[in-house]
Amino acid sequence: MSDADAEWVYESVQVGDPFEVTGEDAKGTQALNNGYGEWNPSWEEWQAKSALH
Repeated sequence: MSDADAEWVYESVQVGDPFEVTGEDAKGTQALNNGYGEWNPSWEEWQAKSALH
């Protein structure tokens, strides 16, 4: 994202606004090795930890 685009997003969105992340590396999953997605458990792993499961 360019600086100008990032500035527009920062100035335009409000907390709670819905959004969709698009692109090859982010469609449906977190990209690995970016510091955000690698430690996230899968939905199945998350459900297995639930007391309701």
